[in-house]
Amino acid sequence: ADWAEVIVSLAVLDPTNKIYEWSYGFTDWLDNNRYDFHLKSRDITLPSPTWETEKMYSAYYDITKPSSRVIRPPVSAAGYDQAIPTISGTAQDLNEWASKVNIVEISIKRLSDDLWWGGWSNPGFNQTVQTWSTATITDIWISSVNWIYNIGSGAWTNTTSYWVISRAYDKATNLEVNWSTNTFTCDTTPPLSGIVDPTQDAGKDIAVFTTITGTASDPSPGQLMVVKLYIKCIETDPARGTVDGVDIRGKYWSKPSGASGTAADWVTSETWLDAATLGWTYNCQNVRWAASVSPGTRYEIKCYAIDQAENVQVSFPAVQFYVIAPLPST
Repeated sequence: ADWAEVIVSLAVLDPTNKIYEWSYGFTDWLDNNRYDFHLKSRDITLPSPTWETEKMYSAYYDITKPSSRVIRPPVSAAGYDQAIPTISGTAQDLNEWASKVNIVEISIKRLSDDLWWGGWSNPGFNQTVQTWSTATITDIWISSVNWIYNIGSGAWTNTTSYWVISRAYDKATNLEVNWSTNTFTCDTTPPLSGIVDPTQDAGKDIAVFTTITGTASDPSPGQLMVVKLYIKCIETDPARGTVDGVDIRGKYWSKPSGASGTAADWVTSETWLDAATLGWTYNCQNVRWAASVSPGTRYEIKCYAIDQAENVQVSFPAVQFYVIAPLPST
């Protein structure tokens, strides 16, 4: 190493044991760099001063601010979630010589009355000024972390909207500036759905049976996400429950709305299909029905709805009906 003798000012910390403190002014720091300091000192023994063994210390200069974000809530891009017990997110400090994330804090505002969450030392939405609470870092990676904040399900109010904000500090005490803010509406009410056509015990002519229809709703301010249904052959007579040589009794239709299929697309595992619309409809004109003369081949349809907060309908309505292949007219 190239050594330069630097004369520094000494401050006496312990005169008895001759312990001193020294300092050296240095201003040429560059962000995201590591600095190694090689040090040695000597005494004033004459005529040959004695040098100590060299020491080396390292330091990292980091003035880049970390970043964080809230992952959940909400659970969907539409901005809804249930009364979840845990807020979760990530934070990162990406430079090669970054000091890494040290602390993540969260702040929550209830928009109905503009009150802030008081933290676990003062739980509840009871603060008129923004208040920060420390989250728990759960997973540590090379340049990022995962974090959670256990707020408890009882903190949220149904149909109420909130801001959830996060910010991070790194180990060099840099504080994130552009805080991550999520807005979400708490929705704990399950949606509803029903089947309109076919009706219970109806006979549907295979030649003109093209659409299954129903209804679905979610109380405001909730929003529907999807309606699911299954189509099952519940016929008991093998002669009536066979199509193209395949016995489909006890099986479920597996193709999406409007998609063509064959008898092989009736499967043994319970299969829930997406309705084509939220109204709702399912195009069944290409279902490979087993059909028979009156009263026909018996089937069952069940449906249920899921809303944007992923609340699931509690009871699933069902309808049993027949698909008829009429005798030819003469």
